[in-house]
Amino acid sequence: MGSQSFGHDMGIISQLCKDIADVNRLGVQVCIVVGGGNIFRGASASLSGRERASSDYIGMLATIINALILQNFLEKNLVASRVLSAIPMATVCEPYIRRKAIRHLEKGRAVIFAAGTGNPFFTTDTAAALRAVEMNCDVILKGTQVNGVYSADPKKNEDAVMYDRLSYTDLLTRDLKVMDASAISLARENSIPIIVFSLKGEKIVNIIKGQGVRTGRTSASLLDGIVVNIYGGHQKLNQVAGVSVIDNKTLSIKVWDINVVGEVKNAILNANLNLNPVVEGNTIRIALPDLTQETREKLVKLLHQFSENARIAIRNIRRDVMEEIEKMKGNKEISEDDFHGAKKEIQNITDDNIKKIDGELSIKEKDILNH
Repeated sequence: MGSQSFGHDMGIISQLCKDIADVNRLGVQVCIVVGGGNIFRGASASLSGRERASSDYIGMLATIINALILQNFLEKNLVASRVLSAIPMATVCEPYIRRKAIRHLEKGRAVIFAAGTGNPFFTTDTAAALRAVEMNCDVILKGTQVNGVYSADPKKNEDAVMYDRLSYTDLLTRDLKVMDASAISLARENSIPIIVFSLKGEKIVNIIKGQGVRTGRTSASLLDGIVVNIYGGHQKLNQVAGVSVIDNKTLSIKVWDINVVGEVKNAILNANLNLNPVVEGNTIRIALPDLTQETREKLVKLLHQFSENARIAIRNIRRDVMEEIEKMKGNKEISEDDFHGAKKEIQNITDDNIKKIDGELSIKEKDILNH
């Protein structure tokens, strides 16, 4: 895990987790799928004569080791996290249950998925695409040793050309080895974009800041703040429907229970986003209007809502940590001076991150209103 061919590069892991922590503090829900190739590769082992299914299971166990290491580093960066394994291993992590994973995300925890799909003959890439679909992710980020997609291995071929943008079909027909065909097909069928980045050369938080509310680009996150009044209570839209991007101007919302399509449509209309949902069976399509001044102002309002959610997430983390050090003080595990020093440091970290949110909000607000 990291730049080494075997074992764990703790420097890279530490930096990666600091980067993930920055993303988490923005209020972004983070799902992580880890491989195990730095310890054992099932496909490679099967080529040397070992039975493929058994080799794949060994590889899945390797991913659990990596997931636990990642969890440890994340929590050192004050990021609450949970490891969910497709192979039950109750003494070290939770079993994968979709609704439980979603609940962890809603509570602001990073969720680390281990053991692939739980089945042999499926790669980590396929597991990542599958979990992205199940968690209704807006984007798949694939961390590699290079900073993008090339026509050939740039470490072996100086003439390798880097592609700025490719279609799913291009990836499949050119056999560019970004992800396996099953993973790419899953992403294509569910309109989830794939961004390839370097684990050593790029910050995830900078990539994330390029997603979300942007002029001229459709994002499923536009509907994140919508709440639907159904089943005698209130539920977020992404809990009752899957939202996907059809093209640069169209969103598709597939409502899982056809009996509540009307309520979902009304929730979209009542969100004051100047959207006109059209119902087709259990699917709702939204053609996004051109950005008038009124629409821009509504997007800014939505942006402020996202920013406030991020501030709340940061304050919740501060509260949880404060409660923990209060317990440590009560149990005489830390001195009075250490207690007050920790409180001051936690408050400073909280203030710094809220300032970052306010700064990004100001930049994005100007971008929406002036472009």
